[in-house]
Amino acid sequence: MKRLWALLLIMTLALVSGCGRKTSPVPPQAVIAAAITDLRSQLDDRAITLTWTYPRLSVNNARIDTIRNFLVHKARIPAADYCRGCPVVYDQGFEVDARKLKPGSQVTFHDKMLEVGYHYVYMVQANSGWRVLSKDSNRIDFLHRHALLPPADLKVGISDSSLSLSWSPVRHRADGSPVAELQYQVYRSLDNKNFSPLCLPVTGLSSIDPSVTNSHTYFYQVRAVQAEQGIITLSRASKTAIGMPLDMTPPVPPTRLGTVGLQGGIQLHWQGSPDADVDGYYIYRQGPEGTWQRIATASGGAITYADLTDLPAGTYSYRVTAFDSGVRRNESEPSQPVSYTKP
Repeated sequence: MKRLWALLLIMTLALVSGCGRKTSPVPPQAVIAAAITDLRSQLDDRAITLTWTYPRLSVNNARIDTIRNFLVHKARIPAADYCRGCPVVYDQGFEVDARKLKPGSQVTFHDKMLEVGYHYVYMVQANSGWRVLSKDSNRIDFLHRHALLPPADLKVGISDSSLSLSWSPVRHRADGSPVAELQYQVYRSLDNKNFSPLCLPVTGLSSIDPSVTNSHTYFYQVRAVQAEQGIITLSRASKTAIGMPLDMTPPVPPTRLGTVGLQGGIQLHWQGSPDADVDGYYIYRQGPEGTWQRIATASGGAITYADLTDLPAGTYSYRVTAFDSGVRRNESEPSQPVSYTKP
Protein backbone atom coordinates (compact mmCIF):
# COMPACT_ATOMS: atom_id res chain seq x y z
CA MET A 1 0.00 0.00 0.00
CA LYS A 2 2.81 2.35 0.87
CA ARG A 3 4.42 1.63 -2.47
CA LEU A 4 1.17 2.51 -4.27
CA TRP A 5 0.89 5.83 -2.45
CA ALA A 6 4.52 6.64 -3.27
CA LEU A 7 3.93 5.91 -6.92
CA LEU A 8 0.84 8.12 -7.00
CA LEU A 9 2.77 10.95 -5.31
CA ILE A 10 5.57 10.78 -7.90
CA MET A 11 3.04 10.89 -10.76
CA THR A 12 1.22 13.85 -9.20
CA LEU A 13 4.44 15.81 -8.80
CA ALA A 14 5.35 15.09 -12.42
CA LEU A 15 1.99 16.35 -13.59
CA VAL A 16 2.21 19.49 -11.48
CA SER A 17 5.71 20.29 -12.73
CA GLY A 18 4.54 19.88 -16.35
CA CYS A 19 1.55 22.25 -16.02
CA GLY A 20 3.42 25.45 -15.35
CA ARG A 21 2.41 28.73 -17.07
CA LYS A 22 3.67 28.95 -20.67
CA THR A 23 5.05 32.20 -22.17
CA SER A 24 4.01 33.49 -25.58
CA PRO A 25 5.92 31.82 -28.41
CA VAL A 26 8.74 33.86 -29.84
CA PRO A 27 8.74 33.94 -33.66
CA PRO A 28 11.95 32.70 -35.26
CA GLN A 29 14.25 35.51 -36.41
CA ALA A 30 14.20 34.14 -39.96
CA VAL A 31 10.59 35.28 -40.51
CA ILE A 32 10.84 38.77 -38.99
CA ALA A 33 11.55 41.21 -41.81
CA ALA A 34 14.34 43.73 -41.50
CA ALA A 35 13.09 47.24 -40.78
CA ILE A 36 12.16 49.43 -43.73
CA THR A 37 14.69 52.24 -44.04
CA ASP A 38 13.74 53.92 -47.33
CA LEU A 39 10.23 55.22 -46.62
CA ARG A 40 9.76 58.22 -48.95
CA SER A 41 6.92 60.63 -49.69
CA GLN A 42 5.55 62.94 -52.36
CA LEU A 43 2.86 65.46 -51.51
CA ASP A 44 0.58 67.31 -53.91
CA ASP A 45 -2.71 69.20 -53.65
CA ARG A 46 -4.74 65.97 -53.54
CA ALA A 47 -2.83 63.39 -51.48
CA ILE A 48 0.41 62.16 -50.04
CA THR A 49 2.05 59.17 -51.72
CA LEU A 50 4.27 56.95 -49.60
CA THR A 51 6.70 54.53 -51.24
CA TRP A 52 9.12 51.98 -49.81
CA THR A 53 10.91 48.77 -50.79
CA TYR A 54 9.71 45.29 -49.87
CA PRO A 55 12.55 43.99 -47.62
CA ARG A 56 14.72 41.28 -49.12
CA LEU A 57 16.11 39.96 -45.82
CA SER A 58 15.00 39.02 -42.32
CA VAL A 59 16.60 40.41 -39.18
CA ASN A 60 19.18 37.60 -39.27
CA ASN A 61 19.99 38.24 -42.97
CA ALA A 62 18.03 35.29 -44.34
CA ARG A 63 16.08 35.71 -47.56
CA ILE A 64 12.42 36.47 -46.85
CA ASP A 65 9.24 36.44 -48.95
CA THR A 66 6.62 35.73 -46.29
CA ILE A 67 5.35 39.25 -45.64
CA ARG A 68 1.54 39.22 -45.56
CA ASN A 69 0.94 42.95 -45.44
CA PHE A 70 2.45 46.26 -44.51
CA LEU A 71 0.98 48.26 -41.66
CA VAL A 72 0.94 52.01 -42.29
CA HIS A 73 0.70 53.97 -39.02
CA LYS A 74 -0.50 57.57 -39.14
CA ALA A 75 -0.58 60.32 -36.52
CA ARG A 76 -2.63 63.51 -36.98
CA ILE A 77 -1.53 66.30 -34.64
CA PRO A 78 -2.89 69.88 -34.52
CA ALA A 79 -0.10 72.33 -35.30
CA ALA A 80 -0.48 74.00 -31.88
CA ASP A 81 0.08 70.68 -30.09
CA TYR A 82 2.98 69.44 -32.20
CA CYS A 83 6.30 68.84 -30.46
CA ARG A 84 9.24 67.80 -32.58
CA GLY A 85 11.09 64.95 -30.92
CA CYS A 86 8.25 64.07 -28.56
CA PRO A 87 6.78 60.53 -28.54
CA VAL A 88 4.22 59.99 -31.30
CA VAL A 89 0.83 58.39 -30.73
CA TYR A 90 -0.34 56.82 -33.98
CA ASP A 91 -4.12 57.11 -34.02
CA GLN A 92 -4.85 55.63 -37.47
CA GLY A 93 -3.71 52.50 -39.25
CA PHE A 94 -3.96 51.04 -42.74
CA GLU A 95 -3.02 47.74 -44.34
CA VAL A 96 -1.34 47.24 -47.71
CA ASP A 97 -1.66 43.69 -49.05
CA ALA A 98 1.78 42.23 -49.83
CA ARG A 99 0.90 38.67 -50.81
CA LYS A 100 1.32 39.33 -54.55
CA LEU A 101 4.44 41.45 -54.17
CA LYS A 102 8.01 40.27 -54.42
CA PRO A 103 11.09 41.16 -52.36
CA GLY A 104 12.78 44.24 -53.73
CA SER A 105 9.64 45.59 -55.41
CA GLN A 106 8.33 49.09 -54.73
CA VAL A 107 5.27 49.42 -52.51
CA THR A 108 2.95 52.44 -52.76
CA PHE A 109 0.28 53.88 -50.47
CA HIS A 110 -1.90 56.95 -51.14
CA ASP A 111 -3.64 58.97 -48.42
CA LYS A 112 -6.09 61.72 -49.37
CA MET A 113 -7.33 62.38 -45.83
CA LEU A 114 -5.24 65.48 -45.09
CA GLU A 115 -6.20 68.83 -43.57
CA VAL A 116 -4.34 72.11 -43.70
CA GLY A 117 -2.86 73.11 -40.35
CA TYR A 118 -2.08 69.62 -39.05
CA HIS A 119 1.20 67.81 -38.60
CA TYR A 120 1.22 64.29 -39.98
CA VAL A 121 3.61 61.50 -39.06
CA TYR A 122 3.80 58.18 -40.93
CA MET A 123 5.64 54.95 -40.11
CA VAL A 124 5.49 51.50 -41.74
CA GLN A 125 6.01 47.96 -40.44
CA ALA A 126 6.18 44.66 -42.30
CA ASN A 127 3.82 41.99 -40.94
CA SER A 128 4.68 38.32 -41.51
CA GLY A 129 2.01 36.85 -39.22
CA TRP A 130 0.46 37.11 -35.77
CA ARG A 131 2.83 39.24 -33.64
CA VAL A 132 5.56 38.86 -36.28
CA LEU A 133 6.26 42.55 -36.98
CA SER A 134 9.37 44.28 -38.15
CA LYS A 135 10.78 47.21 -36.24
CA ASP A 136 9.56 50.69 -37.09
CA SER A 137 10.59 52.22 -40.41
CA ASN A 138 12.04 55.67 -40.71
CA ARG A 139 9.37 58.34 -40.25
CA ILE A 140 7.74 60.85 -42.57
CA ASP A 141 6.89 64.01 -40.61
CA PHE A 142 5.45 67.21 -42.11
CA LEU A 143 3.09 70.14 -41.61
CA HIS A 144 0.34 70.16 -44.22
CA ARG A 145 0.01 73.67 -45.65
CA HIS A 146 -1.94 75.32 -48.42
CA ALA A 147 -1.11 74.08 -51.91
CA LEU A 148 1.52 75.71 -54.09
CA LEU A 149 0.02 77.73 -56.92
CA PRO A 150 0.52 76.19 -60.37
CA PRO A 151 3.01 77.66 -62.85
CA ALA A 152 1.38 80.04 -65.34
CA ASP A 153 1.95 81.06 -68.95
CA LEU A 154 3.23 77.68 -70.15
CA LYS A 155 4.33 78.09 -73.77
CA VAL A 156 5.75 75.64 -76.29
CA GLY A 157 8.27 76.68 -78.93
CA ILE A 158 8.44 74.60 -82.10
CA SER A 159 11.71 73.42 -83.62
CA ASP A 160 12.97 70.66 -85.86
CA SER A 161 12.93 67.40 -83.81
CA SER A 162 12.58 69.23 -80.49
CA LEU A 163 10.17 71.39 -78.49
CA SER A 164 11.11 74.11 -76.01
CA LEU A 165 8.97 75.03 -73.00
CA SER A 166 8.88 78.13 -70.84
CA TRP A 167 6.69 79.30 -67.93
CA SER A 168 6.34 81.95 -65.24
CA PRO A 169 7.69 81.38 -61.70
CA VAL A 170 5.55 80.37 -58.72
CA ARG A 171 5.96 82.80 -55.82
CA HIS A 172 3.02 82.02 -53.51
CA ARG A 173 0.82 79.33 -52.03
CA ALA A 174 -2.95 79.32 -52.40
CA ASP A 175 -3.31 81.40 -49.20
CA GLY A 176 -0.86 84.06 -50.46
CA SER A 177 2.09 83.00 -48.30
CA PRO A 178 5.41 83.40 -50.18
CA VAL A 179 7.62 80.54 -51.33
CA ALA A 180 11.14 80.44 -52.73
CA GLU A 181 13.82 78.02 -53.98
CA LEU A 182 11.44 75.98 -56.07
CA GLN A 183 12.18 73.58 -58.88
CA TYR A 184 9.85 72.64 -61.73
CA GLN A 185 8.82 69.25 -63.06
CA VAL A 186 7.73 68.95 -66.69
CA TYR A 187 5.15 66.31 -67.61
CA ARG A 188 4.32 65.02 -71.11
CA SER A 189 1.38 63.14 -72.58
CA LEU A 190 0.57 61.68 -75.97
CA ASP A 191 -3.20 61.60 -75.40
CA ASN A 192 -3.83 64.60 -73.10
CA LYS A 193 -4.88 62.14 -70.37
CA ASN A 194 -1.90 60.27 -68.97
CA PHE A 195 0.95 62.63 -68.07
CA SER A 196 4.37 61.26 -67.09
CA PRO A 197 7.40 63.13 -65.69
CA LEU A 198 9.88 64.20 -68.33
CA CYS A 199 13.49 64.05 -67.14
CA LEU A 200 14.41 65.48 -63.71
CA PRO A 201 13.10 68.69 -62.11
CA VAL A 202 14.83 71.87 -63.33
CA THR A 203 15.70 75.00 -61.38
CA GLY A 204 15.06 77.45 -64.22
CA LEU A 205 11.91 78.51 -66.04
CA SER A 206 12.49 76.62 -69.28
CA SER A 207 13.18 73.14 -70.60
CA ILE A 208 13.81 71.43 -73.94
CA ASP A 209 12.27 68.14 -74.99
CA PRO A 210 14.55 66.55 -77.61
CA SER A 211 12.86 63.12 -77.53
CA VAL A 212 10.03 63.96 -79.92
CA THR A 213 9.10 62.97 -83.46
CA ASN A 214 8.31 65.53 -86.12
CA SER A 215 4.62 65.97 -87.04
CA HIS A 216 3.42 64.27 -83.82
CA THR A 217 1.34 66.16 -81.23
CA TYR A 218 2.53 66.40 -77.61
CA PHE A 219 0.77 67.75 -74.51
CA TYR A 220 2.67 69.33 -71.60
CA GLN A 221 2.06 70.40 -68.02
CA VAL A 222 4.43 71.81 -65.40
CA ARG A 223 4.32 71.60 -61.59
CA ALA A 224 6.35 73.52 -59.04
CA VAL A 225 8.42 71.29 -56.72
CA GLN A 226 9.49 72.14 -53.17
CA ALA A 227 11.85 69.98 -51.11
CA GLU A 228 11.87 70.62 -47.36
CA GLN A 229 13.34 68.27 -44.73
CA GLY A 230 13.05 65.32 -47.08
CA ILE A 231 9.41 66.02 -48.02
CA ILE A 232 8.74 66.56 -51.74
CA THR A 233 5.73 68.81 -52.37
CA LEU A 234 4.19 69.34 -55.81
CA SER A 235 1.96 72.18 -56.90
CA ARG A 236 -1.19 71.78 -58.90
CA ALA A 237 -0.52 71.27 -62.59
CA SER A 238 -0.33 74.21 -64.96
CA LYS A 239 -2.73 74.56 -67.84
CA THR A 240 -1.92 72.18 -70.68
CA ALA A 241 0.12 73.45 -73.61
CA ILE A 242 0.29 71.67 -76.97
CA GLY A 243 3.18 71.44 -79.39
CA MET A 244 4.10 69.67 -82.62
CA PRO A 245 7.73 69.57 -83.76
CA LEU A 246 8.13 70.16 -87.47
CA ASP A 247 10.74 69.25 -90.01
CA MET A 248 12.37 72.57 -90.85
CA THR A 249 15.34 71.27 -92.80
CA PRO A 250 14.98 71.66 -96.57
CA PRO A 251 16.17 68.93 -98.91
CA VAL A 252 19.39 69.06 -100.88
CA PRO A 253 18.61 70.81 -104.19
CA PRO A 254 18.53 68.89 -107.48
CA THR A 255 21.65 69.10 -109.63
CA ARG A 256 22.84 68.83 -113.24
CA LEU A 257 19.80 70.61 -114.67
CA GLY A 258 19.86 70.47 -118.48
CA THR A 259 17.61 71.04 -121.50
CA VAL A 260 16.52 69.18 -124.62
CA GLY A 261 14.72 71.02 -127.41
CA LEU A 262 11.26 69.75 -128.36
CA GLN A 263 8.91 70.64 -131.14
CA GLY A 264 6.90 73.46 -129.65
CA GLY A 265 8.84 73.65 -126.39
CA ILE A 266 11.67 72.41 -124.19
CA GLN A 267 12.25 69.45 -121.94
CA LEU A 268 14.15 69.84 -118.65
CA HIS A 269 16.03 66.99 -117.03
CA TRP A 270 17.89 66.90 -113.70
CA GLN A 271 19.47 64.67 -111.10
CA GLY A 272 17.10 64.30 -108.17
CA SER A 273 17.77 65.26 -104.56
CA PRO A 274 19.30 62.39 -102.53
CA ASP A 275 17.12 63.06 -99.44
CA ALA A 276 14.70 60.27 -98.57
CA ASP A 277 11.80 62.57 -97.64
CA VAL A 278 11.62 64.41 -100.99
CA ASP A 279 7.99 64.61 -102.02
CA GLY A 280 8.34 66.51 -105.29
CA TYR A 281 9.90 69.28 -107.34
CA TYR A 282 8.87 72.82 -108.23
CA ILE A 283 9.76 74.11 -111.68
CA TYR A 284 10.38 77.84 -112.10
CA ARG A 285 10.69 79.91 -115.28
CA GLN A 286 12.05 83.41 -115.78
CA GLY A 287 10.88 85.38 -118.81
CA PRO A 288 12.46 88.28 -120.65
CA GLU A 289 10.93 90.64 -118.08
CA GLY A 290 13.18 89.08 -115.39
CA THR A 291 10.54 87.69 -112.98
CA TRP A 292 10.70 84.08 -111.70
CA GLN A 293 7.37 82.23 -111.65
CA ARG A 294 6.51 78.73 -110.48
CA ILE A 295 5.01 77.01 -113.50
CA ALA A 296 4.66 73.37 -112.47
CA THR A 297 5.03 70.70 -109.79
CA ALA A 298 6.57 67.29 -110.48
CA SER A 299 6.33 64.15 -108.33
CA GLY A 300 9.14 62.99 -106.06
CA GLY A 301 10.36 60.39 -108.52
CA ALA A 302 10.38 62.72 -111.52
CA ILE A 303 13.62 63.78 -113.20
CA THR A 304 12.14 65.48 -116.29
CA TYR A 305 9.57 68.09 -117.19
CA ALA A 306 8.38 69.28 -120.62
CA ASP A 307 7.38 72.92 -120.98
CA LEU A 308 5.14 73.12 -124.06
CA THR A 309 3.74 76.55 -123.28
CA ASP A 310 3.21 78.76 -126.35
CA LEU A 311 5.68 81.49 -125.41
CA PRO A 312 6.63 84.66 -127.27
CA ALA A 313 10.08 84.70 -128.82
CA GLY A 314 12.86 85.47 -126.38
CA THR A 315 15.28 83.99 -123.85
CA TYR A 316 13.91 82.04 -120.89
CA SER A 317 15.67 80.62 -117.86
CA TYR A 318 14.62 77.61 -115.78
CA ARG A 319 15.50 76.28 -112.35
CA VAL A 320 14.17 73.45 -110.15
CA THR A 321 13.79 73.07 -106.38
CA ALA A 322 12.96 70.02 -104.22
CA PHE A 323 10.40 70.03 -101.42
CA ASP A 324 9.89 67.46 -98.65
CA SER A 325 6.86 65.63 -97.27
CA GLY A 326 6.75 67.52 -93.96
CA VAL A 327 3.89 69.72 -92.83
CA ARG A 328 5.88 72.83 -93.75
CA ARG A 329 6.76 71.55 -97.25
CA ASN A 330 10.36 72.73 -96.80
CA GLU A 331 11.78 73.85 -100.12
CA SER A 332 15.41 73.50 -101.12
CA GLU A 333 17.63 76.10 -102.64
CA PRO A 334 17.20 76.26 -106.45
CA SER A 335 19.34 74.32 -108.86
CA GLN A 336 21.72 76.14 -111.11
CA PRO A 337 19.57 77.81 -113.82
CA VAL A 338 19.63 76.91 -117.48
CA SER A 339 18.59 79.13 -120.39
CA TYR A 340 16.56 78.51 -123.54
CA THR A 341 16.03 80.92 -126.42
CA LYS A 342 12.80 80.60 -128.35
CA PRO A 343 13.14 81.88 -131.90
